[in-house]
Amino acid sequence: MNCTIEGKENSLIHFEIKGKAVSTFQKNRVGFCVLHPIKECAGKAVTIFHTYKTTEAAFFPEFISLYQPFKDVKAMHWELTTHCNVLLEFSGDIFETEDHRNWTDNNLKTYCTPLSLPFPSILNKGYEVNQTIQLSLEGGATILEKLNDKIRITTSENERLRVPSIGVGRAFKRSENYFEELKVLSGVGFSHYRVDIKMNEADWISHLYEAIAESKILNAKLEITLFADENATAQVLLFAEAFSNELSIKYITVLPLHSKCIDNKTLKTILPLLRNKFIHAGIGAGTDAYFTELNRSELDARDLDYVSYSVNP
Repeated sequence: MNCTIEGKENSLIHFEIKGKAVSTFQKNRVGFCVLHPIKECAGKAVTIFHTYKTTEAAFFPEFISLYQPFKDVKAMHWELTTHCNVLLEFSGDIFETEDHRNWTDNNLKTYCTPLSLPFPSILNKGYEVNQTIQLSLEGGATILEKLNDKIRITTSENERLRVPSIGVGRAFKRSENYFEELKVLSGVGFSHYRVDIKMNEADWISHLYEAIAESKILNAKLEITLFADENATAQVLLFAEAFSNELSIKYITVLPLHSKCIDNKTLKTILPLLRNKFIHAGIGAGTDAYFTELNRSELDARDLDYVSYSVNP
């Protein structure tokens, strides 16, 4: 694999990769990704040039786009500043753009190969990858101000910084010293102790009672995530009956076992049951997958205290 980055005096930067597969393997994507920062791009007009010499007047999405805003991208052209435009050209594969905020990254991403093609696909031994991306500035380069000052955060005695509550999750496999470890962790000051309860498992209630005891050692309220199936109503009723002290619970999150996002019919049925029993707990629902699954669902979250989705650093 050979990679080159070349800067030219006419405000042009040329990226190129050349490589040959030394063995046969499966791949999803092989090649360049270009990240477009949200602050500088969101809401701006952009012209998309397609493979077959057609053009499309579009906008970088301001709000998180459910699906790929740009497909079959041969080039992109937009205004960077009042006196400077950007031309970004692609070759060597079919490129498209996704809103990376769906996966909790603060950018848009133009990548290859398009998701419409089946994957993983076979990259055969001897196949050559040759891609180029060319970035050029039109109308004069933009001078960026260099910031040398350090960032400082100061507070007075009367000010408080608001930070999210931080909890810890129950280990799936606990060591012999688990209770001693909890005693040590109790000094940290965790807000809550998360336990995942899969309601279709026969021993779910024993896991729940163990977690209740452990939360007392940790000195943290419970955050219980209920994974329910098509019998969610009956399962939530059983869960509610298992508690004598609902004040020990800070949050209850209901997630589906066999789908990506909870459906409104299930939510409408179980919410009154939880509200009636756990009047002091925050009640949430959503997905155990990425925000994109929540974004593409029709979840009616108006009666929830919060929505749930995963974040991957």
